[in-house]
Amino acid sequence: MISKLRTTRDRTLCLSLILSLSSQLLTSQSANCQTIDNQLPVSAKRKDTFGQEIAGQISKSWNLDSKANMVAEVLTFNITKDGYPCDIHLTSGFDNPETIKAALRAVLSAMPFNSPSMPTTSASKTTTCQATCSFKGDPQKPEITVCLSETDIDQAELEQELLAKLPYKEKQSQADSIVRVWLVNQLLYLNECQFKLPESRAIAEKISSCLQQAGLSSQNPRDWIALARLLDPQIPIARNPDRTVIASCYGCINAYFQAWKLDHNANTLESLTTIYSKKLACDCLYASKADPIILATAAVLTNQFAEAFELLDTATKKGRTNAGILVEQLAVTKKSAVEIAKKNSAAITSSKKHDIDWETILEWLPTDTETAIVVRNPITDPIEKERLTKLGKPEDQLNRIGAQLPDLDNANAKQLFEKSKIVLSVGTGRAFRPPSGLGLGKYQGAQILVFAKENQSATNLIMAEYRKDSRCRKLIEGFEVLVFDSKYTEQMSKLSKYVFSPKEGVIVDATDEMYAKQMLTRINNSSKESAFDCNLPFWKHLNTKNNFWAIRKFDKSAMPFDQTAKTYPASLSRDLKEEDWGMKVDPKAIGLTVESRPDKTIVIRFFSDNQSALQNKIETWKRLVSHNRSNPQSASAATGSQNNPEEVRASIDKNMATIEFKISDSDDGSILLMILSSLGYLIYV
Repeated sequence: MISKLRTTRDRTLCLSLILSLSSQLLTSQSANCQTIDNQLPVSAKRKDTFGQEIAGQISKSWNLDSKANMVAEVLTFNITKDGYPCDIHLTSGFDNPETIKAALRAVLSAMPFNSPSMPTTSASKTTTCQATCSFKGDPQKPEITVCLSETDIDQAELEQELLAKLPYKEKQSQADSIVRVWLVNQLLYLNECQFKLPESRAIAEKISSCLQQAGLSSQNPRDWIALARLLDPQIPIARNPDRTVIASCYGCINAYFQAWKLDHNANTLESLTTIYSKKLACDCLYASKADPIILATAAVLTNQFAEAFELLDTATKKGRTNAGILVEQLAVTKKSAVEIAKKNSAAITSSKKHDIDWETILEWLPTDTETAIVVRNPITDPIEKERLTKLGKPEDQLNRIGAQLPDLDNANAKQLFEKSKIVLSVGTGRAFRPPSGLGLGKYQGAQILVFAKENQSATNLIMAEYRKDSRCRKLIEGFEVLVFDSKYTEQMSKLSKYVFSPKEGVIVDATDEMYAKQMLTRINNSSKESAFDCNLPFWKHLNTKNNFWAIRKFDKSAMPFDQTAKTYPASLSRDLKEEDWGMKVDPKAIGLTVESRPDKTIVIRFFSDNQSALQNKIETWKRLVSHNRSNPQSASAATGSQNNPEEVRASIDKNMATIEFKISDSDDGSILLMILSSLGYLIYV
């Protein structure tokens, strides 16, 4: 009996214990479920909070002066671990370029963001934070919302895939100062890869190695900027941009982005915004389906205004009401520019007149300007130009450089110009690139004309004539800038030119908006730093009283990508493949000067601390001049001529090589092309 009771009691206790444990287990599971349930909203709430923080940062950066339509833009982008937006896409709102630019500028100006730490999902996969940024409502103060999501990217697999397509995997770096064709192509491909995978250490290391072989550094922002300028693409306004155009956009964006991370410079950020505008223009082209309004938006984003107005005129004729709204929007900007420009022009006219010499103009130039060509009293009279052309005097070609107005079809402006005396012409340039076909290569720079005192008021009349032809005007640093499309094209794309008069008696024709803006900023705010420092060794040898002289300082960052700055051909076997050919770069090169003396002697001086490079320059120029004079066509032209120029005189003194020769009547003009090429202006004929 006792035994049975114990068994029953034990069973009861055991059952009670089981029930108790089950209850605790259920309670624990319930608590865990509650914790998990609580964690999920916290994570979502955290992303919500972070999205609001980003929206707040972007809102503070918003700036739109024009009275555009209601903002309805959507940008999507990824956020790197260190808080930078990358791979920005325009996903909605393709018909208003002003608000698109404002949205883009607000996002880029607000970076970096405080990026949330995303969990790693596996050994190779990482979670990337993707942002969708919407701009809605009042264009002056839009409602900005940022929604965050997470996407898993197999970084290791993508990295492996990109590196597997490396064009020259088998090529090895060599410390021989030769920049080979394959090296540049490899660098361009890797730069595009870094745009797609910005946090890849392997890609960053390979880029660093390529830059190092080219004599550059991934820690130098100027080196990245030089690479970006090489890649800066022209965007043809047509559906589905070419693959090479997109690749250039990606590479250019990445290079400016890397530079900005290093220097946080306002000009670098502006350049990054400009190239990203081209990328968003490509997004418009992909979405356009040949819609003329969206195509016009892409044209405005790429500063191809004449083409934009042509497309809008077409859309208006088809009854598209929003085309008229966009035309009016651009016209409002034009009117506001006119009003401010009138006040500015009045202030300039009423101010005390003073002589503007070449020294004043050099102070206006952006500090990274490489070349300045100065011509005193250039020949502008059309009858005299025609007479000299018929005489075929090559020595007079130098004195005609820059002696013309911007190449615009306005008869009244030309007539005013021909009646005026020009006392000074200054041509400037940087970021020189070879032409894609026949003609002059692309560069950033300006042609600056200074009128004689008695003709200074003619600049106001000439600008008034140009204003009649300009459908687009910009207000830059308080100055009215007239924008025209050049007659010359590159890769099916019209290039813009920017014409303005910063002082009475001065007209400037710039090839690039950024260059024009930097010039006007320096005119408004005098800077102590000069483009051509007085301590450069050139100045003590150069006679600036000559009617023609020029100066070029080499940009060490741009030299590996600039055909006109590479020092001399490398001694390479002819059996090598084309991809292995290259040019040597002289890391000790400083620059050069050119001057034309009254007796028609041309003097060229090269400055470098590399003696063998200087010797090579002398041999090269002797060969070029001799070849020009032994040309049968030139010799035929010189028949009966009494002009027998002396041989080329050359010498080396410490870090300077001097080359002197007289221009002969037998010269066919190629000497001028060689001089311009050495100054950066490469011309294919």
